Amino acid sequence: MFAEKPYWRPDYADDISNLLTQIPELFERVKRFVTQNENEAFMKGSINTYRQIYLTECNCGGTGTLTMEETELVLQKDYNSLERNQKKTRNLSEAITYLFGESLYVDALNHEFDIDLAKTLNGIVN
Repeated sequence: MFAEKPYWRPDYADDISNLLTQIPELFERVKRFVTQNENEAFMKGSINTYRQIYLTECNCGGTGTLTMEETELVLQKDYNSLERNQKKTRNLSEAITYLFGESLYVDALNHEFDIDLAKTLNGIVN
């Protein structure tokens, strides 16, 4: 269990037990914000930026796109002259979309994690 006032927390910070009781309400507020239509453009931009950061980080030290700029270019739907490493990045993005959709908020996954899902994802990423 967490210490109520760990030594590294500043004095002005709320107690851990208070924070834990606030989590459900905060989650509901975020969920409402994410699902409101007037926030759609903001959320779409956030999703795209988060995805670019994630994909670029996944590719660090391996094959795939190596910079945010390259990742952004590859994820544009009209960019078709893909090199092998760029295709990997686009395929990984498609696998993420297949699993989680186009949202930062996922109420429930549409897939059961089993061998068939692993084969499907392998087909997408390949």
